[in-house]
Amino acid sequence: MQGRPRAVVAWSSGKDSAYALHVARRTDVVEIVGVLSTLTEGLGRVSMHGVREELLDLQVSSLGLPCTKVWIPVSCSNELYGTRMGKALEGLRATGVSQVVFGDLFLSDIRAFREAQLATVGMEGVFPLWQRDTAQLAREMVDSGVRAMERGAVSAGRDHETGENLYPSLELVRLTIPRRVYTQAHMDVTAESVIALYENCEKVVGLRFTHEPKQLRFFQARFEPVRGKRVFTG
Repeated sequence: MQGRPRAVVAWSSGKDSAYALHVARRTDVVEIVGVLSTLTEGLGRVSMHGVREELLDLQVSSLGLPCTKVWIPVSCSNELYGTRMGKALEGLRATGVSQVVFGDLFLSDIRAFREAQLATVGMEGVFPLWQRDTAQLAREMVDSGVRAMERGAVSAGRDHETGENLYPSLELVRLTIPRRVYTQAHMDVTAESVIALYENCEKVVGLRFTHEPKQLRFFQARFEPVRGKRVFTG
């Protein structure tokens, strides 16, 4: 499809930016040509979620997109942030990128700040998740395959010597809840989902790998259902 604006995604390494990328690709309104991520100097981590740079690189590699990295100090003033981000945006604009996709939902002051900064270099913001009904959005994310962070057998990996799967004593799921981002509707959906899982626990089946990557398998692995006592089989 010709004529679509070239865009990059503001990549926080979290699910909202990932889903914004998914929606932008699905709607085909813009041509996604890369991601833009802010990292903290001296820590080597994504400033928003604290993800290590090497994990960010693996995420970006799986996306098949180049990443523009903006480095800022631990205590970064708005002025310095604006200067460094502005320089990165100018560089992207010079390559024909005219839009930046964000995963923001509700914070109008943050959106206004982003749009004002983009306007200084002749760019525009795209907000595919903006003011979406959060309960519906959460269910849509689940239906599309987005999942919480598994911290059990899949994360434990394999024994380096035998190649056998490791089975921890507990199977856990990590839910990260940043401040000022989630509404009560998100919490309601989470509680309802946990209750529904417990009430239907006897129906839960095991899983078998259909695709097992060597790295980050808890993010990138694919499974199919299988009856059995084990959580999953190799």
